[in-house]
Amino acid sequence: MVFRVLDAMDAPHSGRILRLRLQSGEAPSIKSLRNAEMLATGPAGESCRLRVSGFA
Repeated sequence: MVFRVLDAMDAPHSGRILRLRLQSGEAPSIKSLRNAEMLATGPAGESCRLRVSGFA
């Protein structure tokens, strides 16, 4: 599955809040995303790992 980042902002206490839109693939359940790890890749090829710690 591929998500597109719509917006990114600082979370009130720590971390970041990302607004995502599913771009391709089957939509996952919210339950399956909790505590999941994802690999984010930017347009220039840079990448980093993300961990879902909760939902705003």
